[in-house]
Amino acid sequence: PICYIYEMEIDDPTQVYIISPLNGEWMNGWPGARARIVFNQLEWHTDHSRIELPPGVSEAWTGDRWHADLIGARFVPIGSHVDLNLHPENQDAKAFDIVFMAYTDIHRRKCILDGLAAQGFSIAPNGWGTERDEILRKSRVMVHVHQHENIPTIAPLRWCIAAAYHLPIISETVSNRAPFLPQ
Repeated sequence: PICYIYEMEIDDPTQVYIISPLNGEWMNGWPGARARIVFNQLEWHTDHSRIELPPGVSEAWTGDRWHADLIGARFVPIGSHVDLNLHPENQDAKAFDIVFMAYTDIHRRKCILDGLAAQGFSIAPNGWGTERDEILRKSRVMVHVHQHENIPTIAPLRWCIAAAYHLPIISETVSNRAPFLPQ
């Protein structure tokens, strides 16, 4: 089940909450919490510092093994789910060679996408909700280009979506591919 921060029963030791992202709602934590509160770091700790947990938060998780080792978090791989594909029964004709589903205003990503387009590959636009569903169904392959040059990680959320749509992934080199591919 999903709940809002204000609905958490932090005095109940039988409760477990997995929260993300670290934002203003809970920067001060929950001093004295008896529930198990886990911070799932879905974004990158870009300064590579060890993660500091607010009071009451028992541990941090992240979906990339290299990143986990770097920031002192527990590596917990994120799994995909068939329900991430909004309409698995629809088998659309492929209109795009490449889908990206990431910020493309970052210089290094833009250069790569522009280069692929110059080679004649059709690049899908980004989208959300039903638009994203349609774009993913009409794409042949997902391309993963790192947002930050100094963070050679997998893209757990993007890779889960690609798996739900049975899209192969072409990725830049990552420091630790486990558990997706053997090292």
